[in-house]
Amino acid sequence: MHNAALTQFGIPAVYRALRVSPDDWPEFARQLKTPGASPLEGFNVTVPHKERVLALACALTDTASLCGSANTMIRTPDGWRADNTDAPGLAEDLKALQMCWKDKNVVLAGAGGAARSALLTVATGSDRAQRVILVNRSRDRAEGLVKEFQSRLELSELVVCSDGAGALASADLIINATSLGLKPEDPVPVPLERIRSGMAVYDMVYHRETPLVRGARSVGARAAGGKGMLVNQGALAFERWFETDLKKVHYTPRLLREIMGRAFDAALNERTQP
Repeated sequence: MHNAALTQFGIPAVYRALRVSPDDWPEFARQLKTPGASPLEGFNVTVPHKERVLALACALTDTASLCGSANTMIRTPDGWRADNTDAPGLAEDLKALQMCWKDKNVVLAGAGGAARSALLTVATGSDRAQRVILVNRSRDRAEGLVKEFQSRLELSELVVCSDGAGALASADLIINATSLGLKPEDPVPVPLERIRSGMAVYDMVYHRETPLVRGARSVGARAAGGKGMLVNQGALAFERWFETDLKKVHYTPRLLREIMGRAFDAALNERTQP
């Protein structure tokens, strides 16, 4: 997505994937802090680094600070600035899909970095949900996340539940922010038999139609995968990194998202060809 946009706008940069294991993270972080040791002018991080990357930053945007996690890092003269484009990227896609959460009951599966972004989206602000139920395998982790957010934000009513079936009884919107669904053999994060027509289901998994999305659609629920969130968060990161360059070319936010969306579709199609 990023390389397609770089080509379109004639920006002399390249986006590459780097595999950094948790064991390799300390050395990777050391290089990023050492002047001249890394060619990176900006980078994204994904699981499991979204929380630990904050230690690299000399400054945090409000969104990264509120989330307690970051997915986008921008080099500045003073050091790295941490941002979180997942939360606004999710909000943008939910609104486009007309999956309303204001004054609704939301079930959020997960308690990691992605769940932090989703929690900030649906549980804060003037359009926050009435009630958010966190479902997670580790109840302690979910309760820790709730306490952390409650200590510094005005929130919707938050409830932790280890019983996914019970949580769905009054749900209007279900968001899967776990890694379940990334692999074909993964179990469904919430009981499919409890999903009913009239619900909205959003699965952050973006590279395949998951059993959760497929099952929700089969009973008449509105359901979508995470492609829109992926494109939006990528476009927002791109805008942070190349703000000055984009002022010199024909650019609109919509055009950037269209370019990135087409690039994603092409890459996914190539990946799934026999």
